[in-house]
Amino acid sequence: GNLGSILDPQLNTVFSAANIPGASAAEVANAAALYATLTGRVSGYTSTVYLEADGTYRLNGTRHFEIEENTNGLFAQDSWRIKPNLTLSFGIRWQPQLGAKMNTANYAILTDPDMVYDISGPGNLFTPGTMTGTNQITFRGNEIGERAFDNDFNNFAPSVGVVWSPDFGSGFMGKIFGTNGTSVIRGGFSRAFIREGTLTVENSVGLNPGGSFSNARSASATNPAQILTVGTLFRTPGNPNLVAPTFNPNPVYPRLVNGLTDLVMSFADDFKTGYVDSWSVGYQREINRDTVVEFRYVGNRGKDMHLQYALNEINTIENGFAAEFARAQQNLYANIAAGRGANFRYFGPGTGTNPLPIILSYFSGNGVDPSLAASYGSGFFANTTFLGQLNTAAPNIQGMANTLDFNFRATSMVGGPFRPNGLPENFVHNCPTTFGTCFQFNNHEKSWYDAAVVEVRRRLANGLRFNASYVWAKSFSNAYAAAGGTTGAVFGVGAGDQSNAGNVTLRNPDLDKSYSQIDVRHSFKADATWDLPFGKGRSFLNSSNWFSNAVFGGWSLVPTVRWQSGSPILMENINVVGMTGEELQDAVGVYYNQVVNGVTIPVSYLPADIIQNTVRAFTVATPSVANPTGYPVGQAPTGRFIAPAGYGNCHQRTPGDCGYRKFVLYGPDFFKIDTAVIKRIQFDERRNVEFRVTMFDVLNRTNWRIGGWTGNVSNLTAFTGTFGQMGTGWSFQDPNGSNDPGGRIVDLMMRINF
Repeated sequence: GNLGSILDPQLNTVFSAANIPGASAAEVANAAALYATLTGRVSGYTSTVYLEADGTYRLNGTRHFEIEENTNGLFAQDSWRIKPNLTLSFGIRWQPQLGAKMNTANYAILTDPDMVYDISGPGNLFTPGTMTGTNQITFRGNEIGERAFDNDFNNFAPSVGVVWSPDFGSGFMGKIFGTNGTSVIRGGFSRAFIREGTLTVENSVGLNPGGSFSNARSASATNPAQILTVGTLFRTPGNPNLVAPTFNPNPVYPRLVNGLTDLVMSFADDFKTGYVDSWSVGYQREINRDTVVEFRYVGNRGKDMHLQYALNEINTIENGFAAEFARAQQNLYANIAAGRGANFRYFGPGTGTNPLPIILSYFSGNGVDPSLAASYGSGFFANTTFLGQLNTAAPNIQGMANTLDFNFRATSMVGGPFRPNGLPENFVHNCPTTFGTCFQFNNHEKSWYDAAVVEVRRRLANGLRFNASYVWAKSFSNAYAAAGGTTGAVFGVGAGDQSNAGNVTLRNPDLDKSYSQIDVRHSFKADATWDLPFGKGRSFLNSSNWFSNAVFGGWSLVPTVRWQSGSPILMENINVVGMTGEELQDAVGVYYNQVVNGVTIPVSYLPADIIQNTVRAFTVATPSVANPTGYPVGQAPTGRFIAPAGYGNCHQRTPGDCGYRKFVLYGPDFFKIDTAVIKRIQFDERRNVEFRVTMFDVLNRTNWRIGGWTGNVSNLTAFTGTFGQMGTGWSFQDPNGSNDPGGRIVDLMMRINF
């Protein structure tokens, strides 16, 4: 609950500056709040009603889901030894995946699956005015045991493999490819189906409206049943104000969408199981009887994987808004130059300004003539939010369209209170009922992976064992990581187009393909065991006395080396100025004690000039008569830097029009040596003492990862403030345990074996 006096006129009369001479306004407020707390005056309290598993509402209950998924597999495989040196294997798995069963009665399902397309209807993306869908989205409750999506029985996964040990005789081919079992060529293909888990259901139909609602009381409530009387005391027995309002425990269907407060989620009609096709080809060659070298190519393709797909996108092209945005921007700078102030009004013929019928319809309605300068008197033409969106340093066409549609829809849409007709409801959004919060789980996610591998292996012989490998790989995905929604609020009200991990533009889904969050281009790993060749039973000092053997014999080294490319981090909708993308990548490193704007940065991953000018490029100012540049005075970026996609007044009508839709930057490389030094003193065949020194990070080299080590996905979204600086927790620590907290660690151990 909330104990306070903000809405209590009795306390506000008593606790005043007149009654407490010399007290500041803050001290008066604190005194009133303290008195309210001591006396137990309640200004409001919160309570929530949840739809529970049995399909009824309970006050302050729990939202509990039960989901059942069943999968089965039937597998058959055989192998044929066609020749002594040639074996072929083939198998097939049938893995039917049954649709997820909703075993609790607290889900909301669209009455018609096509309602997810809102008033636009299926197949009508970016067609403002074409509205074949419903203007009333409704939901029904699920039946216990109902499946969220259909069973998928068409899941057949083949696998095939071949192993061939060539024997080319003693000629040239024999020397290259081996003879009599000294080399092996392997190849194979397999398909594996993916069961994504029950969270798919919970994060779709489980988020549809009706799962909970507020049942609070407050002195400021507008619902009469929820108004709390001013002066209510917490200690009053039986006070009806302290009892939650009554409610109907049974949900009423069909349930209507309540605009911005609701999501609309569904599954595609053809929703099915995703799968991964994998293949590899390798050649293994014996170097000597203890050592082999192997060359492999490994690849896979993820197909039909599950993705929550945003069906909405802010439209600025087919409706002509982008063209009008350019005219509004021209108006702004013409008015500034002519001394008419910072605004984008139309001032009539010969003034260098243009009529703005779309924007005017949002501000003033349909009854105003856009060709008359007198129609442009609204103060919104000088609103700082709109002036900022028109800034040539970072023009924001989609943001302005979304802001207008969210805040001024009532004046412009069909059926609005100010006019009987005007712009169609889907003028900006495909899903106008919820301003774009319409999502569908489908099978649009894909992945690509290709790698070349070289591996050398030596078994333990003559006191030496080692295994070393180098991998060169590329990994792509069209769903790098979740992208946040954009808000279009002018006056502090949240709104907007919520985009998703997979799609940011429906116009060109290929732009969503980028290097993936697991892409590591180069990777070298090696580990070894080396028993030093000194002492009894070894190559040197084999006949030494007990003292020499105790000092020089029984030593072993166990090193481990890991060296790989830096981890990827995603930057979206950016421009690279004064350098190429490759040059930006080359500039990434570890920089200590750089000075940026007079402040010393302890550790950073980009040079000081790139950091300083990138911050400047993203620090824009509202255009004004005194400063039309778009940047704070004297703070325009120069040289090389990262900038917003619209830098240079590029008009991005849809994501990908300007700059990089997705740019993946790789952090500093990772290099680490761990080792153990072992000394054994042998007393007889069964008894010895072992001393071991284990060292993590022998070189004491700090390894940095942009974004830190606790998550697998890193997005770089902030280009001001601490941009370019290494943050807390970005230096290496083992996220899977406490054995390696980072830095050089030395562990001493003695062990007696008997």
